[in-house]
Amino acid sequence: MSIKFPSVTASIRADGVTAGLTPERLLFVGQMLSGGTATSGALQENILSDKAEDVLFGPDSPIATAIRRGRRRNGETQFDAIGLDDNVGGVAATGTLIITGTATEAGSLVFYAGSEKLNKYTVAIAVDDTAADIGDGIVTALTADTTAIVTGINATGTVTLDAKSKGTFGNTIGLKVESDIAGIEVVLTAMVNGATDPVLTGVFDVIGKQRYQGIVWQFDENTAELTDFLEARFNVTNDVLDGIGFVGKTDTQANHLTVLGGLNFKTLSYNVDKLINDTYHRGPAVLDLPFTKIAEFAAIRALRRTNESVLGDLVISRSPLDSFGGPHQNSKPYANTPFYDLLVPDVGDSFTDVEIGQLKDAGGWVIDANRAFTNVIAGEVVTTYKTDVAGNPDPTFGFLNYVDTSTTSREYIVNNTRSQYPQYRASGGALVPNVDMANEASIAAFVAEKYNELGDMGLVNVGAGTLDGVSVDYDKEFRDNLTVSLNPVTGRFSVACKLFIVVQLRAVIYDLAIAFEI
Repeated sequence: MSIKFPSVTASIRADGVTAGLTPERLLFVGQMLSGGTATSGALQENILSDKAEDVLFGPDSPIATAIRRGRRRNGETQFDAIGLDDNVGGVAATGTLIITGTATEAGSLVFYAGSEKLNKYTVAIAVDDTAADIGDGIVTALTADTTAIVTGINATGTVTLDAKSKGTFGNTIGLKVESDIAGIEVVLTAMVNGATDPVLTGVFDVIGKQRYQGIVWQFDENTAELTDFLEARFNVTNDVLDGIGFVGKTDTQANHLTVLGGLNFKTLSYNVDKLINDTYHRGPAVLDLPFTKIAEFAAIRALRRTNESVLGDLVISRSPLDSFGGPHQNSKPYANTPFYDLLVPDVGDSFTDVEIGQLKDAGGWVIDANRAFTNVIAGEVVTTYKTDVAGNPDPTFGFLNYVDTSTTSREYIVNNTRSQYPQYRASGGALVPNVDMANEASIAAFVAEKYNELGDMGLVNVGAGTLDGVSVDYDKEFRDNLTVSLNPVTGRFSVACKLFIVVQLRAVIYDLAIAFEI
């Protein structure tokens, strides 16, 4: 024993810092090939950008192709994946590249299968090369590409193409050929007849309570498993589990409208492209796989939502803060997001402005050329949500930014409430000094404080302004619509308030009058 005088005791406690948001996690669900090491249906977590997806699922599988595309834009977000084996009863899609004639001049034939940028095959042609010679060249080029998603067999100039994955995925593979060699004619037939996808029932059972803010889903012909899973997670008790599913599809406008007419989900974002069916081009107008297009977009969205991520040319920014990721990006429009791995479609192949408007109203959004036809960008990004449960038109969750802004605001308030009140007493009267205690007034003050912090992030409206020419004080409107009540028996505070979320600038309409006199 020793003498310790005076007695000095110091305890350390955490400062009341603001709680942040749950780190982004992106989930990919798609088909793997038999050469992959992953177990079909198992959850593979934290797939790093070191080609681990190629080992797990096979480099030429749909899911590895989608993951690689996402990683080209986002090296920060955690990517998880569920790979699925082909259905044993599945049928692979087939197409053909039919070559006839003999070359009377030298040149080259360029063939695309899947991605116009990343699956490009160039075959050098010499004078007197036959159709069989050229067919052999195409097969050689496909065989040399370890990421090719089709195989080729040549029979005297008719190259039969088979999707490496069985099921409907092969039907989404676009084909295109470019050749003007004298003496040679080329005709394409589309990839068709792929059938019977993997069984998807219960595919999300392996996830448990893990939250994914985005899920990239391969199976456009079966979205029910995806939407059933995500809709149930949108509002849950004592947790935040919401996320958005991303699906892509190529078809005619009429067929798109029919499919979209049967979808009405705030958790589903549905990208559509125009089906081209001519002699030299069969498939999407913007020639790439629908699965990889949405993978690229979902990866960009996740990067935008990541604190202090460097966005570079992925956003158009007039302000320094908008050049970096964080919660504030949820209210920034997704329209004009660039896609650097997509090439501009041929003139005349795109949907018209009227068709794009009709598709947007139905719940679909497009990726297409900019006005100058120099880059490919996103149009206005929507969800498939159009009406409430009674069938009344409802714009609340119609745009992806609306959903992202409101769910981020909810998560911020929830996380900070948990951080602020870990072991508090609920009081129906005055607060006792120096005691952890809350009452209706203090809860109301706390919620108002969080609302103003959301305003500082550009997610909700704060302060004084004008709306349709009428003065409005959003701080006052928030306070007037905020109610807090305590049930002293259960110790439960009930809080009701309105989130006046920031919306996107989508149009400016001018009325320009010509005047000759003052």
